[in-house]
Amino acid sequence: MGTFFVLQNRFKQSPESDWTGIVQSLSTSFKYPVSLAEINELEYGGEQHITALKEGELMSVSTEYSEFIGYPADIIMQRIGNSNKAIVLGPVTDSLKTPMNFVFSMYYLIFGLFLLIPHCNMAATSVVFHACT
Repeated sequence: MGTFFVLQNRFKQSPESDWTGIVQSLSTSFKYPVSLAEINELEYGGEQHITALKEGELMSVSTEYSEFIGYPADIIMQRIGNSNKAIVLGPVTDSLKTPMNFVFSMYYLIFGLFLLIPHCNMAATSVVFHACT
């Protein structure tokens, strides 16, 4: 993932004591949370995720909401170099909830109006026809 490649390079070029400040400055550039976490303290996915992170793999965690909207992952993380810290992006879907709620609301409104508005019968009398147009 290109984002992690750029982030990894940024962190590797800086001493670990500067990483918190880097994360704070990055947080304003993303629509979702960016954080640092101790790998052993992560609460996502259990021991398999921790082992994979320690090996440098990119890990993702899905949630009920991300699966509902068809998003592949809600939280994505990767170990920073050989440190005991990981970059954590997400939850990503929190930034999508308001737009998605709006889209779903509009869909249901249009669908509901379609069902509730009476359909005009073209063979009806002219009085009824004028009332429907």
